[in-house]
Amino acid sequence: MRFDLLCEKLPLGDGDQNETIRYSFDTTTGRLWIDENKFVGLKDGKLSILDGDITEPVEHAFDPAWQEPPGKSRDVKRLKIQLGMSCNYSCSYCSQRFVERPEQGNPEKVDGLIEKLRANFDLPAYGNGLRVEFWGGEPLVYWKTMRPLAEKLRALLPKAQFSIITNGSLLTRDIVDWLDAYGFGISISHDGPGQAVRGPCPIEDGPEETKDAIQYAIKKFHSTGRGSFGSMLHRNNMSRAAVQEWFESRFGPGISIGEGGMIDAYDDDGFALSLNTKAEHFEFRRLSLQEILDNACPGFSTVKQRIDSFVAKMVENRPLLATQVQKCGMDDPASIAIDMNGDVITCQNVSAVATAMNGEPHKIGNIEQLEDVRLTSATHWTSRPHCQSCPVVSVCSGNCMFIQGDNWFKSCDSAFSDNIVMLSVAVLQLTGYLPVFIDADHLPDHRKDIWGSIIKHKEAPSFPIKVVSA
Repeated sequence: MRFDLLCEKLPLGDGDQNETIRYSFDTTTGRLWIDENKFVGLKDGKLSILDGDITEPVEHAFDPAWQEPPGKSRDVKRLKIQLGMSCNYSCSYCSQRFVERPEQGNPEKVDGLIEKLRANFDLPAYGNGLRVEFWGGEPLVYWKTMRPLAEKLRALLPKAQFSIITNGSLLTRDIVDWLDAYGFGISISHDGPGQAVRGPCPIEDGPEETKDAIQYAIKKFHSTGRGSFGSMLHRNNMSRAAVQEWFESRFGPGISIGEGGMIDAYDDDGFALSLNTKAEHFEFRRLSLQEILDNACPGFSTVKQRIDSFVAKMVENRPLLATQVQKCGMDDPASIAIDMNGDVITCQNVSAVATAMNGEPHKIGNIEQLEDVRLTSATHWTSRPHCQSCPVVSVCSGNCMFIQGDNWFKSCDSAFSDNIVMLSVAVLQLTGYLPVFIDADHLPDHRKDIWGSIIKHKEAPSFPIKVVSA
């Protein structure tokens, strides 16, 4: 689908009038057209202006990528092991907060699970190219299970990547040394200045042993590029620069920060803390743009990755394919989430005894009958008409694949405001002009008017977006 973009020249000198120009971004072909007959692309490996015809018909079908729900491959590349869903915290807007709890993992299940993995997957030699992630709840609640499981898997897969996401509250120096010895990457979930809204803060309020262990972990893992903080944004925590400043004031410069996007509305708390007014959407977009232009949040690697992804799609003219995986990547047959029983689940944030929002069970099979596994609990982005006709879908990738109804629309709106900034910066980098308006009849005004500066907006529900043919 083609989106006409009204763009303004940047930067401006004092007293200068905004110079405007119209470009067109075609999500179908990945082309950024600068006029009816020229588009941005590569020639002999260099960024060039290429000749073409914007009116040339393009055949592209947005048939659902899943003619039937996909299964999972024995050639696994990303293995997520959910140890259990207990946590010593109860944070607001946690994606697992109201998920029905499964049977908990325990050390007695370790050997049986490893044998199931060996018998049912084509594990790569030495673990080359395999990523193994250990999940909770809070995974360190399951220390007595996690430790023998990881040690035996490391013996089996010496070159696999191991990783853990933790709230940090149960870290000790001994655990940090063990994680280091077994080659883990570690991310500590913490929202910086927004943590008080989320839940307890082990960095500020934890016992001295915990504070010391977190400092020790960041120092040890940061130096090897294996440590980061995972921070989410919400309506009370919009500034990436403020988050980065919070961490750097406590841990020094150059801190790596993962995640970095707007929260999804998994539940009522997530819904309430999403961007809930048009004014908030515009405030967030303008703040996000300014912080990127000022290079005020370089620790958020995902920001650069998303901008670079848009740039690459434009200069390499990559078409939008129905086979593009969701944001989380868990619809990829080579990515699989399992619990300690070997049950296959939609993702690590749900349980084998829970039901998806579409009414299907989140338990989609077991690795001992891998041929019968089907991802019936998810909705692919090509099955959501709003995604098909969205200018940022090629990087947003449909957001969460199992949220439905008002929760999905709320999450979609936040994801749009986040990603339209990345698209705009990509166009700015390529042309020197910043998109300010999207001329597309099917988009609501608060999506057309990117920075809220062209149309007078009244507060009203943001949806529905008109459904159009892609």
